[in-house]
Amino acid sequence: MAEGIRVAIVEDDTQTLASFGAIIEGTPGLALVGRYTSAEEAVKKLPGTAVDVVLTDLEMPGMSGSKLVKELRRHGVKAEVVVVTVHDEPDTIFSVLQAGANGYLVKPLTPARLVEAIQEVHAKGAPMSGPIARLVINTFRERSLEAESELDVLTNREREVLEQLARGYRYKEIAANLCVSVRTVTTHLHRIYEKLHVGNATAAVGKYLAH
Repeated sequence: MAEGIRVAIVEDDTQTLASFGAIIEGTPGLALVGRYTSAEEAVKKLPGTAVDVVLTDLEMPGMSGSKLVKELRRHGVKAEVVVVTVHDEPDTIFSVLQAGANGYLVKPLTPARLVEAIQEVHAKGAPMSGPIARLVINTFRERSLEAESELDVLTNREREVLEQLARGYRYKEIAANLCVSVRTVTTHLHRIYEKLHVGNATAAVGKYLAH
C-alpha cells in the first residue's frame, strides 16, 4: 500500500515523465501511483485510483490537459491537480484554473520546486510560478477596476435596484422596498442592462458582485 502523498503524472514526453517519476520515487513522503502518456488513458484509470495529487501537461496529442482537468472533475476525482507546462498565456492559464486546476507551474522546474509544489498543493495551497502568480493578481485587479468603472455609469437609484437584485429580491419586493412601482423597477433594469452591456439579470448581478 502506497505511503505518503500519492502522485500521478500525465505527460506525453517520455523523458519528462521519467524525470518527474524518478524525483517522486526518490523523495521520502511521496509515492508514485500512476504514469500516463495521454489524457485519455488518465481519464480511464484515474477515477479508480487512490491519488492525492495529479501533475499534468497541457499540450498533448488528443485530449488536452485543460480538457483532462474538466473530465477528472466530472468523474468525481477529488485529487489536487497541478498543471506543469511551458505555456504562460493568460487565456490558457485562466481557462485551466476555471476548469478546476489547483496550481500552475511553468517548465523547466528544479526537483526541489516540483516536490515543494506537490507538498504545497496537498496542504491545500495553490502553487504557481512567480510570473504566473503576478499575472493572476494583476488580471484580478484589472477586472475589478473594469467592473468598478462600469458601475460608475449607473445612477444612485439604478445601483439601489441592482443591489436589491443581487440580494435575491424579486421585482415586486424591490418595488416595495424602494417605494416605486414594478414597472419602474423594470425600466431601471432595462437601463442597467444597456449601460452594463449585458442581456439579463444574472450577468448584471455578476458584474455588481465583481465590483
